[in-house]
Amino acid sequence: MKHKGKIVFALFLVTVIVIIGATQKTPAEKMSARFSEYVKENQLDVLRQTTPQPLEPSLLALYVTPDDQMGIAEFGEETQAIAEARIDGDYTIVTLEGNDGQYVGILVSEEFRQLVAAVSYYDKQHQKLGESLFLENEFIVMDRLESDVTDLYSLEFADQNGKVVTVVKNR
Repeated sequence: MKHKGKIVFALFLVTVIVIIGATQKTPAEKMSARFSEYVKENQLDVLRQTTPQPLEPSLLALYVTPDDQMGIAEFGEETQAIAEARIDGDYTIVTLEGNDGQYVGILVSEEFRQLVAAVSYYDKQHQKLGESLFLENEFIVMDRLESDVTDLYSLEFADQNGKVVTVVKNR
């Protein structure tokens, strides 16, 4: 009889631990919840968002505001960093010095997208810092830079053949 009581008590403890564990949010779930609340409060149209992974320090998103600004946001467990720029002309570029990385977000107009297929990032010495392809039927690029965002001096938009269409100097 004593063994039966110990088994029942052990099952009770396991049940309590499982219930407590199930109600605890992971850091990734907390980041997603905080960002979802931010999106709702600010009526944002999210263009792209990373899915936080267990070892990822933050969630990253590219969005448009109701007053025609494009933004890039980094939401960590306890921190957040945001940068926005007015959507204007053929392209809009936003850079962000986040807590967990350096980021660039690019939104191009439908007309400009028909001309370009890729964008490359350069420093002042014209050393390539990175490159991204526009996915088919997409008008945005969101990248994490390996170097400091302040090193970003120019961007080159190129067509499908690699021919440079437009060069944009960092302001």
